[in-house]
Amino acid sequence: MKTQKLNPSQVRAALLAGEHDVTIARAQGVTRQRISQLRHEWGIPSHRAPIDVKVVRPLVMKGLGDCEIGRRLGVTDNRVRHLRHTHGWPTAIRIREQQVRAASQHHVTQREIAERVGLSEATVGDIRRRLGLSDV
Repeated sequence: MKTQKLNPSQVRAALLAGEHDVTIARAQGVTRQRISQLRHEWGIPSHRAPIDVKVVRPLVMKGLGDCEIGRRLGVTDNRVRHLRHTHGWPTAIRIREQQVRAASQHHVTQREIAERVGLSEATVGDIRRRLGLSDV
């Protein structure tokens, strides 16, 4: 991450206004951990971004990874991972494996599977080998 000069007054104002560490960190060009450290030093309580399960679940089921979902929603990947675990949702790789397995049952080429599930042919090939699926 590109580091720039941190503006403590802006950080403090944002924290007191209820902004989230991740959002402030991105705006200031520093790590979330640095913002969290400052918040702790200044005695300002943390503000966890609300996560709507109805928004997260479709992104998980599309096969997006925790980092990508977190980036889109402005929360950490750990928050997404915790929510996924709490609700028993599968990981992105398990979703992709399910998609490849289902598409493979239609006896189509690896290229067609890749187009259907939005992965590269190489990734589809890796998944098929890992699952023990034969080439078409």
